[in-house]
Amino acid sequence: FDFLKVGLGDPMLAGFCSGALGGFIANPLEVLKVRAQALGGLTGHQHANIGGVSFSEALRNAVRAEGAWRVATNGLGASTLRGMLGPGTQLPAYYELKRRCAEAGLDVASPA
Repeated sequence: FDFLKVGLGDPMLAGFCSGALGGFIANPLEVLKVRAQALGGLTGHQHANIGGVSFSEALRNAVRAEGAWRVATNGLGASTLRGMLGPGTQLPAYYELKRRCAEAGLDVASPA
């Protein structure tokens, strides 16, 4: 892999796609996490038990009450967009910095 020949568009597209996929997959669990944190604010604890039940029971209860589709898609747009912005900007910056370091004669083979 020759990173000197990679333009900024390729890593940006890869970052956007991987971030969107990650946000899409993690969204249902994030919805439950946010609900647990909101309940924690009511009880004075950061991570309260959701009604005194386990995480899997909370997921089953939410699906029963709201439906699987609603639980899975609630906040999906914001989660996907946030997931895209991180890797979509970090990967091009990393490749550009690594390219400039190589052009300056610095050792780019080391992982650090």
